[in-house]
Amino acid sequence: MSQLSEKMGYPLTAIHVPKTVDNDLPITDNSPGFGSVAKYVATSTREAALDIESMCATSTKVFIFEVMGRHAGWIAAAGALAGESAEQAPHVIIFPEIAFDPPRSWRASMRR
Repeated sequence: MSQLSEKMGYPLTAIHVPKTVDNDLPITDNSPGFGSVAKYVATSTREAALDIESMCATSTKVFIFEVMGRHAGWIAAAGALAGESAEQAPHVIIFPEIAFDPPRSWRASMRR
């Protein structure tokens, strides 16, 4: 915009503030929008876990919660805020950069 306005001789100052919920912008400590999406994902994960716990004897036993994310997996990681101990959900979080390895996941959960 600033280059176009300069070319057209129109006095315009353009300031760009990048906004993303992914929290993966370089040179930034925290992306605007990430806090609210992290809270939403943690709350939704907790609510789903409570639902599953209440009806797992007669109904749903597994819940898959897919969240967006570009490269870093910060939003998926925010789901971990839902549990207060290793026994509470979420039990598995799959990050975009790491290939899923069931034996490795099992060993990691046993170390908690």
